[in-house]
Amino acid sequence: MLRRFHETNVLIDFDERYAARMAGTRQDWRLGLQRLAFSQAGYVTAAQARNLGYSYQAQKYQVDSGNWLRVDRGLFRLPDWPPAPEDQWVRWTLWSNGRGVVSHDSAALVHDLGELDPRRVHLSVPVEFRAVDPAVVTHPTELLTKDVLDHGAWRVTTPLRTLLDLARRHHAGAGHRRRRSRPRTGADDRPTDPHPFRRGRRPGRAPDRAGARVSGQALVANDRVEIFLNAWMKDQAAICHFQRAPIRASNSSQVNPMDGSA
Repeated sequence: MLRRFHETNVLIDFDERYAARMAGTRQDWRLGLQRLAFSQAGYVTAAQARNLGYSYQAQKYQVDSGNWLRVDRGLFRLPDWPPAPEDQWVRWTLWSNGRGVVSHDSAALVHDLGELDPRRVHLSVPVEFRAVDPAVVTHPTELLTKDVLDHGAWRVTTPLRTLLDLARRHHAGAGHRRRRSRPRTGADDRPTDPHPFRRGRRPGRAPDRAGARVSGQALVANDRVEIFLNAWMKDQAAICHFQRAPIRASNSSQVNPMDGSA
């Protein structure tokens, strides 16, 4: 009887120690996840949660219990997190697994250079990046460290790099439009209309006022980008001219023609 009582005490003591250890482990998981979420605007990916110790079953339990909010597939957020302007940049940076950099139209919005395409997020990604999403426009490129500003959970191209990217795209698009609008020539070398059946608007189809408005905003923003870029180029030209200008000799070092002394 004493032996059975002793075995029972050992089992009870083992269960208490195991429960205490598991409680401490769960508390460490929770603190680690909160620390990570606080640095990422409240967002946590499924892979990050799994690295902290949360299995997929545990993640589902947290969502069903209301402790986490499911934002998208494999992306969660702490409930009651206050919204902020950089939420979308953090979210899509996590979507790209930290490889994307906010650039082009989105970077122009961040730097207050214009609002070109606010409906989609533009990210510069490595050339081998393959993920796609309807809400994201990816630009495969290789960025230098000096072209990127780090905001912790997300990164953005510098204002100068943003202007250069927009200017390159604007000039490339203008050249493409000129090539497409070049009229075809007939047998008698007279220019013919490339779209003879598009003289007027088809009946029963309303005009795309939203598209026209976005196009107008894009033109205004492109003009602003060209103004900034031209001003920057003038400043660089002035700096180069100043650096290359010869240094004139001072009056004290000039030779006096009367006595031949310096």
